Amino acid sequence: MDYKTGPKPDIEGHPERVEHYRKQLEIYAYLIEKRYGKKVRRMHLYYTNCQNGDPLITFEWTRSAIDHTVAEISETIKNIENKNFEGSVTNSYACTFCDMRFVCGKAAT
Repeated sequence: MDYKTGPKPDIEGHPERVEHYRKQLEIYAYLIEKRYGKKVRRMHLYYTNCQNGDPLITFEWTRSAIDHTVAEISETIKNIENKNFEGSVTNSYACTFCDMRFVCGKAAT
C-alpha cells in the first residue's frame, strides 16, 4: 500500500494519471518478494485527501506486469550507466510532480 496526499484521480477517464504509481507499486511488490520471500496478491493506492467515495485504487498482482516493469527499470538503469540520455519523457503527467521539472523544461511543453 502506498499513501497519496493529493486528490484521487479519475482512473476511468485518465488512466495515465495512475500508471506511474502502478509501476511504483510493482517495484515495491518485486522487492518484497525478493527480499522477504512474501507473495503479493494486490497493490493499493490510498488517497488520504479523498472526502467522498472509496479512497482506494487497487491493482492485481501479475507476474507478467511485474516482469515488464522490472525490465523497463533495468533498461533505464542501463541507459543511465551508459550515459545514454537521448530519450525523452513519455509520461508528461509525471512532470507535474517531478523535482527536476524546473530544470529540464519538459513540463512546459
